[in-house]
Amino acid sequence: MMQTQPQQIANTPEMAVDLRYPAMEADYGDIRLTLTWYIPDGQPCMVLTPLLQRHKSAFVPPIILLTNAWRWDEKIGDTRWAYDAAGIFTEALGFTRSIAMTHRILSIIRDNLGELLALPNMTHTESHAVVAELTVTNRSTGKTRQIEVSRHV
Repeated sequence: MMQTQPQQIANTPEMAVDLRYPAMEADYGDIRLTLTWYIPDGQPCMVLTPLLQRHKSAFVPPIILLTNAWRWDEKIGDTRWAYDAAGIFTEALGFTRSIAMTHRILSIIRDNLGELLALPNMTHTESHAVVAELTVTNRSTGKTRQIEVSRHV
């Protein structure tokens, strides 16, 4: 049995992903799968979130990075690890851990591995493309400063 806890799997920086900018979203009943990018290094990732609020405090969603996607594959992955991790993800999403729910999470992940593999890395220029420049003037002092407005792709 795997000894990994949910916080060890989902131990990510404060702004690991921005779910406002998905490459793809799909709803599977009460679970949303989002393909997006892991902000610290720009690699594609898969994020699972519950469609209904199930948490009373801050929620850290399960994230599968492209570099770890192979572990979920039925042919080359680690079946036991994937099953145990899917169970941990089930609980992290706020569901009761059961065989049926664990298999459901595992199926959602495995069914979308191809999409994850096809997603290109996000380049620095894409993530911080400048779309406008502002000049802000302090009316009291007359002092100005330039601000770049960027968009996330």
